[in-house]
Amino acid sequence: MAKYHITAAGNASVCKAQIKCPFGDESLHFETAPEARAAYEAMMSPMAAKIKRSLKSLDTDGLRQSIFAEAQAAGFDVEPIHRAAALATELHEGQFRSAAPGEKRPPYITHPLRNAARMLRWKTKVPERVTISLLHDVVEDSPLKFAEDRGIKVRDEAHAREVLLAHIKKEFGARVASAVHKLSNDLVDPEVRANQTLEEKHDGYVSHAEEAVRDDQDVLAAKIDDVHDNGAGLYHTDFPARKLKTRNQAIKYLKLIPKLRAELERNPYVDEPEFQAELEASLDLSEARLKWMLSK
Repeated sequence: MAKYHITAAGNASVCKAQIKCPFGDESLHFETAPEARAAYEAMMSPMAAKIKRSLKSLDTDGLRQSIFAEAQAAGFDVEPIHRAAALATELHEGQFRSAAPGEKRPPYITHPLRNAARMLRWKTKVPERVTISLLHDVVEDSPLKFAEDRGIKVRDEAHAREVLLAHIKKEFGARVASAVHKLSNDLVDPEVRANQTLEEKHDGYVSHAEEAVRDDQDVLAAKIDDVHDNGAGLYHTDFPARKLKTRNQAIKYLKLIPKLRAELERNPYVDEPEFQAELEASLDLSEARLKWMLSK
């Protein structure tokens, strides 16, 4: 039977060595690829949890390793986090983020991976929030792909969303499914959206988010995390060819920040003072960067 080892790139691969494997002895070879990967992550976790590089500097594999390592160091059950990362990776396949001219567009999965890693670095005590961050965009972006990949017949996108949310509830629990549902923007008829002004679109986004975070600390934390990555990170793609879009996004997020701050003050994380402080600091940073970009 084939044995699996971990290559220098951190990938599980069938060992093809005839005599002596350069990647280690028998103790570093395993019956299956998942076993090899799990052993590698367990071995690397203590190191990766201590070496916290900038999230923007990490590729998809580096982000996954950071998440698994830091979740393990926090004492969380890493198994559902593994499954959530795998599902998010599958459903965001083929989707990409913006990049500056001449740079390769990063895969979209880097966004939810960063959000999950940031949630851990902010010292949340709730492991479900890591899973929520990983899955926060899948219902909005990829419900039809989920159904197609599994051969499930759905009537339309609304039905596909219901099917995906039911799967998330079954696999990750009602708490995660409820938060992901609230974090998903409502379906809007394309014709209606085409006739909306930019201000109406922004107001709809802010109104939906304000309602979603009310009295729900899981959703509030995920939304602040999301604004941090999308808003505070806008300067990474603030270049001339994209300036109008960047400006419009900055205006949208700036409208939302006071609503998030008000909810954070009204419903603080009294059992997680360090986490509360990180969320407050994130809103301050996002607001400062957005105002700076709009002032240029």
